[in-house]
Amino acid sequence: MGLKANLKFDDATKRMIELLEVLENYKKIEDLNKSNLKKFIMISIKYYDEKIFLKILKEIGYKKSTLASLKSILDSFSIKNTIDYYLNGTSKYDMLKMEELDETT
Repeated sequence: MGLKANLKFDDATKRMIELLEVLENYKKIEDLNKSNLKKFIMISIKYYDEKIFLKILKEIGYKKSTLASLKSILDSFSIKNTIDYYLNGTSKYDMLKMEELDETT
């Protein structure tokens, strides 16, 4: 079954979808190289655009833990975002934090 979304697949959109998919599935990757994951994230976040993110979220949707991971990463690089709007402030999400990747590099 293919993904159907009403999105313009420019570089920024493709990069954001790739990042969200990796964040959603990184725990399932056998022999995950954390150093490469960190490099991928650092490249991908340069393409973050709030409007594009909101369009993707509306069209595709992602788990709250994925959104929490993205927010944590963006916050660690002081990239302005409104992702907390989509999260419950009292919930604890199973999320990736950049500090976890720094431990191995």
